[in-house]
Amino acid sequence: CDQSIKNIKDFYEEKNNKKQNNKYTNIFENKNIIMIHAESIQTFLLDLKFNNQEVAPNLNRLAKEGLFFSNFYSQVGMGTSSDTELTLNTSLLPVKSGTAFVSYCDREYNGIPKILKGKGYYTYSMHANIETFWNRMVMHERLGYNKFYSKTSYTLDESIGLGLSDKSFFKQSVPIMKEISEKNSKFYATLITLTNHTPFSDLEKYGEFDLSMKIKKENELGVLETITVPYMENTKLGNYMKSSHYADEAIGEFIEDLDKEGLLNNTVIVIY
Repeated sequence: CDQSIKNIKDFYEEKNNKKQNNKYTNIFENKNIIMIHAESIQTFLLDLKFNNQEVAPNLNRLAKEGLFFSNFYSQVGMGTSSDTELTLNTSLLPVKSGTAFVSYCDREYNGIPKILKGKGYYTYSMHANIETFWNRMVMHERLGYNKFYSKTSYTLDESIGLGLSDKSFFKQSVPIMKEISEKNSKFYATLITLTNHTPFSDLEKYGEFDLSMKIKKENELGVLETITVPYMENTKLGNYMKSSHYADEAIGEFIEDLDKEGLLNNTVIVIY
């Protein structure tokens, strides 16, 4: 172990790792940070339309008005979402077998929440699933979060898919976030969504999103007429589009609610 640490230190001492400033250096320093873990959202959804309706209008607008990183790829193993949380917060890649959140929960991690806590931030995470799922109750503390708000912190007033709907999750999270912001000068929050998760089967709860297609076809008299065909309706991919459209709506409503409560003041929102 000592030799491995020495090898790593020697490697970086040989590299030219001097910090280089650019126009983005420190532009977000001391701002509140809200991370939105957007379940199963992929970049191909952006700018995608059906019948002139955007699948993800809110994400499209945010990508155009903010900073959008398109060359950002999922690096996960068996731990899926938990591997994402590990890599995002620590820059460590997941393990080849098993899950780091379970197999290596007894380690010390130098993650973003811990680093920001040292800079005066109150750090917390929110997810309307049971606290033992992916062993988050243990690992989020290891990563440096002050508190993890899990399923017990929410009222299950609307269920979609695996549990509490994203819209209700966000709606119920805002008052908690408001109270935290009033008690702390700076905060780092991570909100993990749930609705847009396979199998994408609660179609009646996603709202209307038309995936049919209008085509021209000759009738028996040889006259061209316009007919509507199902196209992607009731397909796996089509159902994913409907679910993603709902998830995008939920994020849009969440940002509006944050704005109403003054929680966007001096705040950066990161969606991954």
